[in-house]
Amino acid sequence: MFVQIGFLKQGGHSSCGLHSISNALQLVGIPASIMELGRKVKSIEKADKDGINEKNIIRGIETFGGSAKAYTLDSDEKTKSVIDKALDQGKSIVICVWDYNHWAVLAGKTPRGKYIWIDSGEEEVMGIAPWAEISDWMIARNEEEETEEYFFITVGNTKVHSVVPSFYDRYLAIKRNTLLREYWGSYLKDLHEFFGSSRKQPSISGKVFFEKYGETIADAVYYYSDFGVMASINSILDNYKFIAESYGLTVPEKNIHAAIAQLSVRITKFMYDGTRRLF
Repeated sequence: MFVQIGFLKQGGHSSCGLHSISNALQLVGIPASIMELGRKVKSIEKADKDGINEKNIIRGIETFGGSAKAYTLDSDEKTKSVIDKALDQGKSIVICVWDYNHWAVLAGKTPRGKYIWIDSGEEEVMGIAPWAEISDWMIARNEEEETEEYFFITVGNTKVHSVVPSFYDRYLAIKRNTLLREYWGSYLKDLHEFFGSSRKQPSISGKVFFEKYGETIADAVYYYSDFGVMASINSILDNYKFIAESYGLTVPEKNIHAAIAQLSVRITKFMYDGTRRLF
């Protein structure tokens, strides 16, 4: 069954935690849908009635194979230093904002040192801001004790290439291409499944795969979907190729023919069922 996974706008006011887990995991190469997370996280420990607490955030990340480390720091300088180091290491960051009332994600940095944020509660979903704005967003003040603190969780994955260090290079393409943003994780999940593991096997890069076999796939889809428009088919293929290149995915040579067939079937279904209107 096709499941939508992407950088999405949240449907309810209390689902920012689930969206932030999904967004952070996608960045480090783990596609997890909101539906899957809702089942898994709430089965681990019941979520707070107004959302998901930090324990559920961490355990939700770990349940899907990510690594998570929580930080509570008492200064702007320390917080920036730890976050910068984590982003350089390819980790995404789940940040607690608005005085512990909301969750969002840091996805990377620009060449000029600004930060790319993803917030399911915002209409545009993602944007860029200087550290001063991020710090002000994150800071939680305790008026009685006259203290302030910053809480965040770093998210990693050693098994798959992370897109965090190079996310800025993809940012403008994502902003321009709504379908790429909204189905980012869906494409990634398909490619993980169709390509299979390349460990210790003769392989070709995802880039070479689509350059070499993309036309074959497009022709097959066009043939079997009599209403198919080649431009729409190619746009879907371009999105798959973009994801494959972003994560440095490879295809074992023994899986090439199966991957061609599976992608042809998947895209034909896109064009055939109700999802085709999206393309």
